[in-house]
Amino acid sequence: MENYSAKGFLTILGYTESKTIHLQLMKKNYYIVTLITLTFFVISFLSDIIWSLSPEFIKDFKPSDVMAGGLPFAFFIAYGVISIPSSMLVQKYNEKTILHSVTCLV
Repeated sequence: MENYSAKGFLTILGYTESKTIHLQLMKKNYYIVTLITLTFFVISFLSDIIWSLSPEFIKDFKPSDVMAGGLPFAFFIAYGVISIPSSMLVQKYNEKTILHSVTCLV
């Protein structure tokens, strides 16, 4: 009876060393994928809830039509205003540094 190591067993199955390293990296990236998915969900939830809360906002504060329409509009303009400088920072520094900095600011 032969004694196979894990590396030998993966080689028998057709996995090369680069595929094995790729599988290990995929396991580490589940945390990142979960974090990105959660962030996307929160941003989508907040942008959708603004439209639902607009009638209550109008009823309670009685703003003009321009001001009432400006609330959701300002939320989406913020994407454009923030996305360009943030992408320039990510290109200058790495993603991890930017995420840590933003987390500390929040």
